[in-house]
Order: sequence, then C-alpha cells, then structure tokens
Amino acid sequence: MTTDDYEDASSAVGDFLRHSQTMCVTAAQLSVVTDIYDFLNGDEQRWEQRYGRGWSGDLRKACKRLCENVIRDEGWPSKIERKWRALCRNWSPPSRMNK
Repeated sequence: MTTDDYEDASSAVGDFLRHSQTMCVTAAQLSVVTDIYDFLNGDEQRWEQRYGRGWSGDLRKACKRLCENVIRDEGWPSKIERKWRALCRNWSPPSRMNK
C-alpha cells in the first residue's frame, strides 16, 4: 500500500506533520518527515491526480513548510547526540560462545 492508495492520506499526513512539530525527537522520526518531504516534492504529473483526492496546492505547500520546520530544527544535533550517548551507555558487547 502506498500513500496514494490511502483515501485519507492528505488528512493523515497533515495531522502527522502538525504533531511532529513538537514530538519528532528521534532520527527514525526525522527520517519519516524527510520521506514525506520527498513525497511532497515528487512528480508534478502525479500531483495533478492527487489534487482530486483530498489534496490541494495550499495543503501541499503547508505540509512542505511543516516538514521544513522539523528538518531545519537546530536542535537535531543535540537530540541525536543524547540518543547516541544513551545507546552507548546501555550497550554491552555480545557474549562469545565457547567452541
């Protein structure tokens, strides 16, 4: 299933991006936002078809702006560093099995 197969995609994407403005805190979540941004910047011919299925030019632009807000957040380096440090603190090498 793709975004184009989902009847309420425009609403779901907009809701997710509004939520992500304050709740996007991991690299995995940032990756989802960048994937959505790529989707929003995709082939114009496909967008002509999407405009008849709940999308509008204004909604697309608004969603792009929401993506850009998250992607350009200057706090990303510190968010990722905190996560990395937490992972390193909790990491232990795998145990070796005796042969």
